[in-house]
Amino acid sequence: MSAASDLRQPLVLEGPVYSPDGAGGMSMGWAEIGRLWAAMEPQAGSERGRDGIGLSQARYRVIVRAAPEGASARPKPRQRFRAGERLLRITAVQPHDAQGRFLRCTTVEEVTA
Repeated sequence: MSAASDLRQPLVLEGPVYSPDGAGGMSMGWAEIGRLWAAMEPQAGSERGRDGIGLSQARYRVIVRAAPEGASARPKPRQRFRAGERLLRITAVQPHDAQGRFLRCTTVEEVTA
């Protein structure tokens, strides 16, 4: 990624939300945290099956503008990006450039067949 003009993919940043399930446990849902523009770079993919169910995994490098450390708009592992119906689980976040203007998020998209 060379410039901010490469950020052309609109994404929704979502975080987990926990609520009582009525049986003494918790259920997890997702809530929108913010909307970001990103550059998505495909990395690697794999496919595996188990018990007759196929699982396809695709890894993407997602570049977004950096938000200050601790800001709710700063992506974190265990959050996810939504691009329409596609869901990209964030596994790692690190600075993308020396100036700290952009973040590089390692993500995994999983699709069952």
